[in-house]
Amino acid sequence: QSMLDTMRQSQQFEVLVKSSKKLLDFCEMIDRMSDLLETISAHEMYEQLLKELDYEQYLIQSNDYTETALDNVHQLATAIAQYEEDNGDEATLQGFLEETALMTDIDAYSEKEDCVVLMTLHSAKGLEFENVFIPGMEENIFPGYQSTLNQHEMQEERRLAYVGLTRAKKHLYLIHANSRMVFGHTNRNRPSRFITEIPDTLKEAKHKVLPPSMLTQVNIPTPKEVRKADIAFSRTITPTSVPKTNQSFSVGMRVSHKSFGEGTILDIKPMGSDFMLEIAFDTIGTKKLMSNYAKLTVLE
Repeated sequence: QSMLDTMRQSQQFEVLVKSSKKLLDFCEMIDRMSDLLETISAHEMYEQLLKELDYEQYLIQSNDYTETALDNVHQLATAIAQYEEDNGDEATLQGFLEETALMTDIDAYSEKEDCVVLMTLHSAKGLEFENVFIPGMEENIFPGYQSTLNQHEMQEERRLAYVGLTRAKKHLYLIHANSRMVFGHTNRNRPSRFITEIPDTLKEAKHKVLPPSMLTQVNIPTPKEVRKADIAFSRTITPTSVPKTNQSFSVGMRVSHKSFGEGTILDIKPMGSDFMLEIAFDTIGTKKLMSNYAKLTVLE
């Protein structure tokens, strides 16, 4: 049975009895949301879910609250609304989740950014970087175990490896581990055949092993530090969070945004209980923002 089924029957499990009420309340909320999904849009569903969870208030009251965290919640609402506009009657919550799952750092990549960019080898096609790091260069990982059993799949893996190797302008680092934990088991894989196929004259092997005595000296970041680093790394421009407002906008109106500067409203479309504003900013071009979260100032 599924995890949700287990939660519905939580009173039958001794280890879950104490938490049974909370688990059942959660199941009831999931049922309500599932029923609503048949009658409302994905954007409206998201707004309803935020109300059910009172999530914004939860963020504000949490010890690690930052304005960026709340901005991300509102940016997701904008992304869903944009997806619905692009796909019309074919837009579904499942479709949005599938589309989002395919997004990578490369979708927001800018050569001007001084940061690490994570991407798949497939999405790296056509791009070049000064330094490239490819981890997991081990047999049964790259190439994968299934590929070693099929010559055609092995050739596809080899071509993919070639794509990765040729992305580097100056330095290419092919990284493999002596051992790694996979599904609870320690695996010791040989270095990838794609490494051994490279002539020795074109590569330099370096082995870095961390002695057990040094493991306690490694500074592992706390969850709070990880969240701060994640926020600092974020390259997404998000609107500033504000409470619901009755401020009205009209096509042709001149407005100002604290990050994007001044611009002119080109179009206004209703999105659930909000409006999507298409604004042509003077310096950065056209942006689409949700009116309740954009914190725009109307210019006289």
